Amino acid sequence: MDIFGTVASAIDLSQKVLTYLAEYKDASKDRDLIVKEVNAIASLLPTLQGHLERVLRDGSTTSPTVAALSTLLVECKKILEELEKTLSKASEKINKLVTKLLWPFKKADLEQQIQKLTRIKSYLKEAVEYGTM
Repeated sequence: MDIFGTVASAIDLSQKVLTYLAEYKDASKDRDLIVKEVNAIASLLPTLQGHLERVLRDGSTTSPTVAALSTLLVECKKILEELEKTLSKASEKINKLVTKLLWPFKKADLEQQIQKLTRIKSYLKEAVEYGTM
């Protein structure tokens, strides 16, 4: 998948994850942390996509920064897919009332995902702020 497909997929996945997370009204602070990170990444991705389109349109397809961002975006997409898969399973198996009461993540697993998303977010934020590839 090309970098634009990865960005578009990550945007879509982040919205799905946020929709599922909204179902867990009284989840722990872990829910709030993951929502914060996914929201931050979701807000950075469209801007990043615009920067990438400009850079690639100018012919900078071999930029090491573009390659690094591509790697980060693939990792981000993978994490979002894992979150979406877990939340989707929980939503399918449990009715809506119970879904609001049960949190489908183990604390250690979620903390690891939050740390990864925080790291990815900081790199994406730098790329967006500097707008250079």
